[in-house]
Amino acid sequence: PPPSSSFSSRTSSRTSSRTPLYLAAALTILLWSITLNFLLTYSSVSPSLLNLASHHPAAGGVDYRKRFMNPSVFNLPRGGSSSYSPSSSKVTTDEIVDVTSLTLSSLSSTFSTVLSSGLPVPSFLTLITSFANYRIHHQVPPSYKSYSVGMSLGQKDVLQNVRKIRSAYASYLEHTSSTSANIWDLIDMEIKVDYHKLPKLQDPSASIGLLWIWRQLKYQVEIYENFLEGYTAKESCELAYQLTYSRYHSWLVRAIFSRSFDAAPTELVIFEHMTGLKGEEAREKAKLEMIVFVEKVKEVVEELERGIEERGINDPTRV
Repeated sequence: PPPSSSFSSRTSSRTSSRTPLYLAAALTILLWSITLNFLLTYSSVSPSLLNLASHHPAAGGVDYRKRFMNPSVFNLPRGGSSSYSPSSSKVTTDEIVDVTSLTLSSLSSTFSTVLSSGLPVPSFLTLITSFANYRIHHQVPPSYKSYSVGMSLGQKDVLQNVRKIRSAYASYLEHTSSTSANIWDLIDMEIKVDYHKLPKLQDPSASIGLLWIWRQLKYQVEIYENFLEGYTAKESCELAYQLTYSRYHSWLVRAIFSRSFDAAPTELVIFEHMTGLKGEEAREKAKLEMIVFVEKVKEVVEELERGIEERGINDPTRV
């Protein structure tokens, strides 16, 4: 055939071969859009999750700086030859307690108590579970369904990471002669047996669970600080999210949170729901409690950040 005919045939062939790829891409985008719309339209906070929390057993602390990477700490060889796995004793259930009467002030005080005790695992996980459920129960006013989507995702993320640490704690006790441990004992165990290829973390593990819990706590502190500086609820959430989470989330997750922030109630509505008071009385009490929370929880956030950075477990992987 003449050259022009040959060129036309080849062009047609290329276009035809690419058509399925275009269709596949279009269908993928369509499915993601449908999924996102479904989540934002129909998702709501599960009532069963509102009752999750736990008890507060006490345990002793330890200076983790003296124990970090000390070969004599564990009766296990280095180099991964141990059979230890932080997920060998998998925990699939959550601790349960009523958080209806829990206040932000009492929650703040417990953070200080657990920190001064050296972050013992049982008390730490009980506290974090209570924190996750407090936010859902006391900071999500009724009838704000789209706003509750982001808050519900945050709660589920915290509880999932609590289960990872609880599993690692059970495995730790099973494979050592210890009867208790603080949070750094679990992390140091995983590092000692070369469970991770740092900074990339294996999932599930105590390290990945702690990393994301630290980010949640930092996120909440930032939100309260923004409230105290006079930002609206939407602005407070957006600024805190950009600082703590945006770089670690995929575009879909970012879109869900963005839509949730757009649907945020006014700060006064949140303050009234938090305190059970009305108007300026609610605003004043909520801000006083936030000041205490920021002061006490920021100490925990900074302690966790120091331990995470010293151990090189700040995994930058996007999810």
